[in-house]
Amino acid sequence: MINILSGPIATGKTTRLMTWVKMQSGCSGIMAPVINQKRHLYSISLNESRLLEVDKKASADEATVCIGRYCFLESTFQWARTELLRAIRENPQFLVIDEIGPLELSGNGLEPVIGDAVRLSAMKPQITQLWVVRKTLVAKVIRHYDLEGKYTQDETFLKNI
Repeated sequence: MINILSGPIATGKTTRLMTWVKMQSGCSGIMAPVINQKRHLYSISLNESRLLEVDKKASADEATVCIGRYCFLESTFQWARTELLRAIRENPQFLVIDEIGPLELSGNGLEPVIGDAVRLSAMKPQITQLWVVRKTLVAKVIRHYDLEGKYTQDETFLKNI
């Protein structure tokens, strides 16, 4: 089952989910916290984070993916895709994917691994997938990944955090 967690940008979705993940066993996947005003990607299984967001000027020496005013390190996305694939193969109780956004919808970022997660959901519906999607993109994500009737939007488990 895919559970889409949504809300406006910068409203604490990742922070609340990280708190919940730390209280659970059986969680694996990738999260995207902001640390020292920069976006990072965090592997739940490894308990390791890597810098993702860089300044445009500072990114000249490394391969980046830029969207709007943001630039992200391709090397961090590659690491995160590898970690997310590993998480999928672990068959965790909870598979966390934070966040699915414009880059993924254009085939970049965590893609093509999100497609693997969709296939996993069909093959192993007992694995609960928690996808973080900003509110304005939920309908596009549902259409893009053909999730109509295959997802829920239940955030009650986060309400007490």
